Amino acid sequence: MALRKIGDLYPSYKEDIFGGDDIKNFSVYSDNDKKIGSVQDLLVDEGGRFRYLVINTGFLGLGKKVLLPVGSAKIDYSRERVYASGFTKEQAENLPEYNDNMTVDYDYEERVRHSYRRPTAGVAGTAAPAYDRSSYSYDRDPELYQMSDREHGRFGQYQNRLMSFKDRFRFGNRTGNNHLYKIGDLYPNYKEDIFGDDDIKGYSVYSDTDERVGAVYDILVDGTGNFRYFVVNTGFLGIGKKILLPIGRARIDRDRNRIYAAGFTKEQAQNLPEYNDDMTVDYDYEERVRHSYRRPTAGVAGTTASSYDRDAALYDINEQNHQQLKLYEERLIANKHRFNTGTVTVGKRVETDTARVSVPVEKERVVIERKEPMSTTPVTPDATAFKEGEVARMEVYEETADVQKQAYVREEVNIRKETDRETVEMQDTVRREELEVDADGNPIIRSDSENRRDRI
Repeated sequence: MALRKIGDLYPSYKEDIFGGDDIKNFSVYSDNDKKIGSVQDLLVDEGGRFRYLVINTGFLGLGKKVLLPVGSAKIDYSRERVYASGFTKEQAENLPEYNDNMTVDYDYEERVRHSYRRPTAGVAGTAAPAYDRSSYSYDRDPELYQMSDREHGRFGQYQNRLMSFKDRFRFGNRTGNNHLYKIGDLYPNYKEDIFGDDDIKGYSVYSDTDERVGAVYDILVDGTGNFRYFVVNTGFLGIGKKILLPIGRARIDRDRNRIYAAGFTKEQAQNLPEYNDDMTVDYDYEERVRHSYRRPTAGVAGTTASSYDRDAALYDINEQNHQQLKLYEERLIANKHRFNTGTVTVGKRVETDTARVSVPVEKERVVIERKEPMSTTPVTPDATAFKEGEVARMEVYEETADVQKQAYVREEVNIRKETDRETVEMQDTVRREELEVDADGNPIIRSDSENRRDRI
């Protein structure tokens, strides 16, 4: 997952997310209170999660920059300090250097993680790592990336706030509205409402030479409803490598349930970047896909920032090759107000309290009183007189508290959803055909306006 500076992803983060506050320029100290540097920036992933603080180890911002995983930082807002857990300035000098123009890829991050991983963490930090770029996730290094209320305070609240504004993120030349979604995630009822119970999923994909490449697995659309890619499974029975085919490179044959990939072969498909259902299709990944499809005559520089308009050959839909698909796209865009904006999950948590109750209990005790007799009159001894051993027995009882817990209904919660209706005014260009009559000579032409026909 590509990382971005928080200001590039969300330019108004200081006002909207941090409430006018900012962590930039906080001083960074080691555990033994030695100054390492200061915070220059914050790197976040495309979901809005904080991943690294960019630390400048020099004076007045002039020095080597390194990355500090957020989980290794303890933030003291009262003193505007960040404490780097178990870290020294000498160790910082041995970290891989960061610069503002670089792309933080998996290999660079792995070098950074190798420097921070502790031997007791149980993660292989020497030689080859225990996982590769395809299987790694940040959850595998919780000590580097997880935040806690105790160590990070309101910094975690800022992260949650940023994640809630995901639809406003900027991705290169794209805003969050142009982020890509599976069509079923964006519009769950697309098959009935948009495709009219038809579906393009499952169509076979062929090259121009009639060689079978695979089958359509899914469709990726942007936030405005424009079709961007077919997800093509190149394997058998849905088991195989998945790749992306730009819409503009596809020719659809609905009569045969086929899609033809212009100028494409199965061998070329195997060299494309692999797609999987759990990944985020970011700008860097798309650029690798575009690079494989661009033709040398397209005149598009592969290293410059791209937008879909700049690669019209890859994304434009025309009536000749996409007649029905164009209609589906227009329906999807027209139904934009019914896009799936998210899922609300209602859960419950158990809070444990200590309850104290007072229960009166009784217990018996034996009281033995010894006193001098008031009379000196002689008595006749009974059978127990002048014998040793037990002469009396009394059982003593006491009560113990028997407290039992019983469950009662504390609160009833009714959950429903309501539909808010609003009127959205839209304007678009529509077309209609008008009859033009060209007459040669001077024929008599009478127009029948009621039946909308001309007679000669």
